[in-house]
Amino acid sequence: MLRIRKKYDLFRLVAPSKIREYVKVSVNEYGTITYTLEDDEDKIIVFFKNSKVNEQLELDDKYAVIFDGEARSRRVVTRFELDDITTYILKRK
Repeated sequence: MLRIRKKYDLFRLVAPSKIREYVKVSVNEYGTITYTLEDDEDKIIVFFKNSKVNEQLELDDKYAVIFDGEARSRRVVTRFELDDITTYILKRK
């Protein structure tokens, strides 16, 4: 995860105004927290899944799964299944 943080500027925002501008946070009915980080170049979605409830998500575009809760990944998806308590990071292609 440190490599991902170093690679994308969106993970290194420090100014409160930039955070408000580029980061959106939501929580769904199952308690999954979604951070959407978006600027002119990148859109990254981070899911913090904290329940065993299986969730199927339709995405608005093609995304590369860059972290699947255990390791780096590169698979490309348009739908995503959240099925375990962990963190997932996706980047728009």
